[in-house]
Amino acid sequence: MADLPSRIVIREEAFEDELHVLIRNPELADDYTAAAEMILATDATAGVPFSDDLEVWTFPLAPVNGKTVWLLYSFDAEAVVLLSLRLI
Repeated sequence: MADLPSRIVIREEAFEDELHVLIRNPELADDYTAAAEMILATDATAGVPFSDDLEVWTFPLAPVNGKTVWLLYSFDAEAVVLLSLRLI
């Protein structure tokens, strides 16, 4: 049986705003990040450290309109906090 999530996922307001600009349909927007949220809730170190102090991490999402999308997040033992989205 697969591991169950060990952390709750918290979406910061900035993350929500950026997500809904990127994908205007709320149901599709939730579906877009669902897999990443499950992965990070189970293993928050699945991403890559964004900063040297390991306070902010990045996780790649599927491209949108030909742009790579990176999820910025932080975490502790109880929660993963989705901070922002960056397009490259």
